[in-house]
Amino acid sequence: MAVFLVFLASLFYFVDEIYIERTFSQEIEFRIEKGESLKSVISRLESLGFARNAFLAKIYVYFGGLNDSVKPGVYLIGPKYSVKGIFDDFIGGSEIEVRIFEGWTSKDISLALKDKGVIKKADEFLKLAKNFSDSENKYGFLLSSTGADLEGYLFPDTYKFERGSAGSAVELMLDNFNKKVYLRHGKPSEELKNILIMASMLEKEVQSEKDMRLISGILWKRFESEIPLQADAALVYVKCVLMVD
Repeated sequence: MAVFLVFLASLFYFVDEIYIERTFSQEIEFRIEKGESLKSVISRLESLGFARNAFLAKIYVYFGGLNDSVKPGVYLIGPKYSVKGIFDDFIGGSEIEVRIFEGWTSKDISLALKDKGVIKKADEFLKLAKNFSDSENKYGFLLSSTGADLEGYLFPDTYKFERGSAGSAVELMLDNFNKKVYLRHGKPSEELKNILIMASMLEKEVQSEKDMRLISGILWKRFESEIPLQADAALVYVKCVLMVD
């Protein structure tokens, strides 16, 4: 009976330590480096107060077969958490799926990334998108390797972004543009930029492909003749980009 009671008490203690949800004063970022051992991860969780008993956390990881399942990345823990919940996130990975729609401006993208929890502040992404430095000259389509404005180059698609990294999000979209647009068509940088601007205006100006072809011809003739385009979308775009919340 004594052995049974000890076993029962230990079981309740284990369940309380691993499965019961607790609260923390704030949400914090927790980074797992590539190649970091689970022993190190659990030790850091213990030092932060998220794993009150490192020994039980190790037992949970070992008997749960989680040793090789934890993925490196940046995670958010708190204000509500449990040891099980934390490791569920570690196994699921730190990547967040976000769909970037056609016609979105850099500002639209930055707000979407913030809403999804990829970045904490929209300005963090927007500053990079408006003043991007291609120090390694990876992107031959940019007009400048320093201070480049990425409006139009952030390719619309569904992405899996790593949490907490505005820089990697920008580069992921630029890599996608490079692969799906630049390398396929090989237009000179200046010509490609003009095409992107025109395509963006057409998308906001008209709906059908037939109308796009018609309006496109008119706008290109105006552009080549160096006369005002007089397109409503151009004004809408400026307002969206420059508007201060």
